[in-house]
Amino acid sequence: CQNNDYYPETVFLLGRIGNTREALQIIIEKLEDINQAINFCQEHNDKELWSDLIKQTVDKPDCVTLLLKRIGNYIDPRLLIQNMQPGCEIKDLKDSLVKMMCDYHLQMSVQEACKLITLRNYF
Repeated sequence: CQNNDYYPETVFLLGRIGNTREALQIIIEKLEDINQAINFCQEHNDKELWSDLIKQTVDKPDCVTLLLKRIGNYIDPRLLIQNMQPGCEIKDLKDSLVKMMCDYHLQMSVQEACKLITLRNYF
């Protein structure tokens, strides 16, 4: 598939056989589609995959903006912030950070509520 530039098909097949890191790399490098890369990471729900995505895109300000807006429900946002380059100018940084933190706070609140409900019903 790769020899014939069938990158979407290659990504699908690699994802199905468990080579998610290689599939993500193709999405980022060959397809250059950050939204698809984010969706791929969401679909596979793997911390290492998220880490790879961040490491491969942290030097691209437009990608960082999208990541800030979309990762709050999936991983700890500190992972992205810690990998950001000092002096990197990011469009809509304030709005992106606010959205990320709100999403992350909501996720943590939901998890805490589920934990309390489980504990109450168990005992």
